[in-house]
Amino acid sequence: MTPIPAAMLGTGPRWLRHALLLLPMAVTAVPAWQNLTAWLAYGRTQVFRTDFALYYVFSRIGLNYGWNRLYDLNAQKHVYDAVGPIWWFPLPYTPPMAWLTAPLTALPLGAAYWLWAVVIAAAWVATWWLVAPRDLPLRLLCLVAPLALYLVYLGLVLGQVIILQMFSVALSYWLMRKRHEVWAGIALVGIVIHPQNFFLVPFAVLVTGRWKTFAAFAAVSAAVGAAAVLSIGGDGTMAYLSRLHDAQVNPDQFLVPPWISLLALLGHHPARALAIQLLLTAIVLLAAWRSRGRGPELPLAMGLIGSTLVTSFIHLDDLMVLVLAAWLTLRVWPQLWVIALVGLGYWVAMLQTRFGTIQFGPMMVAVELAWLLALAVLPVTSELVARVWTRDTESAAVASVHAQKGVRG
Repeated sequence: MTPIPAAMLGTGPRWLRHALLLLPMAVTAVPAWQNLTAWLAYGRTQVFRTDFALYYVFSRIGLNYGWNRLYDLNAQKHVYDAVGPIWWFPLPYTPPMAWLTAPLTALPLGAAYWLWAVVIAAAWVATWWLVAPRDLPLRLLCLVAPLALYLVYLGLVLGQVIILQMFSVALSYWLMRKRHEVWAGIALVGIVIHPQNFFLVPFAVLVTGRWKTFAAFAAVSAAVGAAAVLSIGGDGTMAYLSRLHDAQVNPDQFLVPPWISLLALLGHHPARALAIQLLLTAIVLLAAWRSRGRGPELPLAMGLIGSTLVTSFIHLDDLMVLVLAAWLTLRVWPQLWVIALVGLGYWVAMLQTRFGTIQFGPMMVAVELAWLLALAVLPVTSELVARVWTRDTESAAVASVHAQKGVRG
């Protein structure tokens, strides 16, 4: 692809750019700090109403009753009664999720939560460090501003494993940039723990020509999947598939809000849902293929956005993956107009924080669609503009040479 001249991508006067970045950082710093302090208070008083408590119970089911009974509701009830007043719904997690938190069950739930909190906080900072744009004011804004969002606060206080999965993608990205293709694929395996918000990412990597990365991911994921099936056995596998089916047809039973899902907003008609999923998947993969010469940032971002659009099982805190997509977008396109595009999504997310999901969930879905389509056309548009710019620049240079020759003559 034709490289884009730096002059064409000018970011405007430095003072204006810094002012436009430092102002929102100053505005969001206070709610970000309030969210962090509220996290500490929530963990002290509401630990039973966290997703980590559900992970903890899930691990205890396997350890106490056998991995083959992970999806046994009677075993779940017995563990619930032993641990405490945890909110109830049939646990739909994968066996690797139970393995991941099993060592923490040696601690009481409260102590285990805080140890887990330290891990996910470190994963959040590490993800930002590996992926955020290199421009210092923009980099600092990317650290502070997301912490002011309710959906990020929710993910942190609930102890969502999705933060570790975001780190998995970020580490894979960093390894791709270092040309460690096989290790990048192995790092990406973290997404199989809770895959619905990430499942287009490996295929976006594949169509960019990173065969070694995809092959390493597929091989290790297959090994993890085989180990999971062996651990829960035939009956456990059937129970897990049944649980997934229940989650699709009865999302309310799993506390899934319908207002932030594209498929739910359009109605759960199977044929229409499949057509939409195939169309969005085709857009993501075609656009990722078109971006294959520009590095892994845009394909990964499109894979993340596309995954949130095609899944029907999504909670508000799952939208944290869009923060990672934003960091990747801004890393490769740190121009003011791209910052404004990402800022639009941030503004809508702040409206969700202020007014609730029901009113502004559809707006968020609309932003995700617009963002995905914008990323899909960026490589094509930028290549055409770059060619025109290069041609005009060369023409101007030739004209200047002829003019100088005419003066000398």
